[in-house]
Formats: sequence, C-alpha cells, structure tokens
Amino acid sequence: MQEGPAPLPTPSQASPHPPLQESPRGTSSSSDPHSSQHPSSFARISEFVPLPFVHMEAPVYLKGGSRKGPTLRECVLLHAVSRLALHPHITNIQASWVKMGPQKAAALLNSGCNDMGGVLMNESITRAAGATHGQELDASCMMDIITAAGRHPVQRTTPYSLPPEEQPPTGGAGTQGAGNK
Repeated sequence: MQEGPAPLPTPSQASPHPPLQESPRGTSSSSDPHSSQHPSSFARISEFVPLPFVHMEAPVYLKGGSRKGPTLRECVLLHAVSRLALHPHITNIQASWVKMGPQKAAALLNSGCNDMGGVLMNESITRAAGATHGQELDASCMMDIITAAGRHPVQRTTPYSLPPEEQPPTGGAGTQGAGNK
C-alpha cells in the first residue's frame, strides 16, 4: 500500500536561514537560531521585488549555462501570483523598471504590483548585463508612467510611509488603485 505525499514542512523546518527579528532601527536582521523569540513570518518584510534575469551580456548566458530571461508573460504571472500568495503578510509588490524597462514594469501595475521602486541616476549592474534601461528616470517621468498606466502615483519613503508634505517628489513611487493597499 502506497502512502500519500509527505506533509509539507513548516516554515521553520523548510528554511535554512534563521528567523528575522526586529533590529533597533526597524529593519530586518538575522537572529540567533537558538533564540526563544520567533516572530511571526513575514511580519517585518516591507516589500517583495522579483528581479527578472537580464541575460543579454550575462556570462552564464553567454557560456550557454542559462536560458534567456523571462518573458513578459512569465513576469506578469510571477508578480500576480506573488500578490495572491503573500497577501496579507507582504502588501507591497514592486516592479523593477531597471530590469524590465519602464513600460513593461508599468504593465505590472495591473497585475498585482503597487510599487514602481525609486528614481535612479546611474545603475551599472543591469546595464552591464545588457539592459538598455536603468539610467536617469526622474520623479516626473516616474509619475507620468504610473499615470499613463491608469494609476495614481504616491510618493513614499523607504519604510513605506508618506514623506513630509514639504519634501519635493524625489524618491520611491507607490500607487493607489483597486486591489492594492
């Protein structure tokens, strides 16, 4: 007689990493794996940012060790499933305009993403891998892209709060719209 599949491990059994704990500055850090404090899973993770593989000049791709990066459809599916699977534990799903380009990243705003990330002046890693984007996207361009996608741009701080009213728009851009908090 065959038994069914083995039960899935609990998160503490499945992860090779120690649990996260609150650090004095409010960011996540590794804790002692033997500590008696085990915070709830995902409680201190502010966003999930799937980063698609940029293959064009990546050494592993050039040596035949990988396939091309994901298709737009694969990226849409990953971001949409991330929204469904991680909610309500992680409520911010970010599209990487640096990896995908601004227009493809904006398409993800209708697929579960509520964040376009921040403005960037001079990104080099993605460009070295062959991407043609990742340079000079200022706040006004970011807002135009979000608005064109049918969303309302909202500036945010790194820990996902609203900046002081006197601060000019220069940082990260979240969105407000149906289905996202």
